[in-house]
Amino acid sequence: MVGENSYIQLGKFLAFGAVALIAESGTFFLLVNYTDVYYIFSTIISFWVGASIAFLLNNKFTFNKKGIVSDYVAYPRYLSVNIFGSALDAFIVWASALALVGISGNYGLFIGKAISICTVAIVSFILHKKWTFKAS
Repeated sequence: MVGENSYIQLGKFLAFGAVALIAESGTFFLLVNYTDVYYIFSTIISFWVGASIAFLLNNKFTFNKKGIVSDYVAYPRYLSVNIFGSALDAFIVWASALALVGISGNYGLFIGKAISICTVAIVSFILHKKWTFKAS
């Protein structure tokens, strides 16, 4: 059964995800527009910025375990879940593109992306709660 605390944690998780998305997008924008950093490297750098910010916020405020899980254990787990989430995102968008091929323009892709965002957010939250920030 899902307790009230889980809903509060999910709200924090989503809010901090939005903060991380803004930081990642801002970093990408700045690197692409104001430096000579290649866009692929800008993508990688901005991913790490966003993931690190999300980890720090979620570690301290969402899944506050007060030192039960070492950051040396939690951070690699956090990145593993994010990499899995990225792969799941790509798969859902790919599958949606195939399934919704009859929809005009790129609307099928956007529908798939919307489904993916919701699915990956929930799966990531559960994995972070049950594995990333759980004591070893």
